Amino acid sequence: MNKIDIDLKLNQDAPTLFEMLNIPVRDRINSFVSLKEKEFPYQVFDKVVPSSTGDDIYVRQAVLDKLKLAQSHLNAMPGFEMDRLEVTYGYRSPDIQHQKYIDQIQRFYSKDKDAQTIMEMANVYIACPHTAGHPSGAAIDLWITDKDGHPLDFGTDMHDLSEKSSVFNREITEAGYQNRLILRACMMKAGFAPYNGEWWHFSYGDREHALWIGEGEAFYSPCSYHPDTQSFSEWSGLNFNYINFVQNIGENT
Repeated sequence: MNKIDIDLKLNQDAPTLFEMLNIPVRDRINSFVSLKEKEFPYQVFDKVVPSSTGDDIYVRQAVLDKLKLAQSHLNAMPGFEMDRLEVTYGYRSPDIQHQKYIDQIQRFYSKDKDAQTIMEMANVYIACPHTAGHPSGAAIDLWITDKDGHPLDFGTDMHDLSEKSSVFNREITEAGYQNRLILRACMMKAGFAPYNGEWWHFSYGDREHALWIGEGEAFYSPCSYHPDTQSFSEWSGLNFNYINFVQNIGENT
C-alpha cells in the first residue's frame, strides 16, 4: 500500500452537515446516463434505501467518466488486473431521501438537544437532502468484484450501517481492510471524494466533494430526475426548513 501514489487523507474527518450547507452550489448542466445502456458493471442493491430507478442505475455523465478512470487505476495495480468496479447505487429521488432523513430526525429527537445537533446526528445515518450526493446524481456506492463477478472481502456487507463499516475500523479482516484502501485509492486518484463512515460511498460534484478538494463550490444539486423522459428539474423541497421542522416537533410534544 505504501507504493500507492495518492494522499489517502487518513486523518481527515468527514465534514459536518452545517459545514456542507455553507458550500454554494452553482449548477453545471450535465446529463444523467444509464449504466445499463453504457454497459458499466452494476447491480441494484437496495437493502437500506429503495431504488427510485427500477432495475437500472443512473449517474451524471461526469461521474461515469471518472468511474472509467478509476477502473483503469484499479487494473494497473498488481493482483487486480482482472477485477472490476461494480456500482450498487447511484441516483436516488430526493423525496425518498427527505422522508428517510425525517425518520432519522424523529429517531434522535430529544427536548434536551438543539435542532442543529439533532440534524447532525440524523445526517450520520441518512444525509440531509440539501447536501446529499445521491439525489443530485453525484454519489455512488460500489465495490470491487473478481473476474468471476464475486465481491471481494470488505469486512462488512454493502450498506451495513454498523461501526465496522467505517473505512478505518480495524475490527475486520486484514484482507477486508486492505481492499477498502485499494478501492479508496482508485476512486480518489480518479477525482472522487470518499465518505469515511461508509467504505462503499464516493461522490463527485456535490458539496462533500467540494469540501474535500477545496473547490469552494459544488456543481450538482438535488433534482427530480425522470428516466422515462430523460429530463430533470430542480427539486421542490430545496426550500424546506429542517430547523423549523425540529423545533415544531418540540412545540407539539
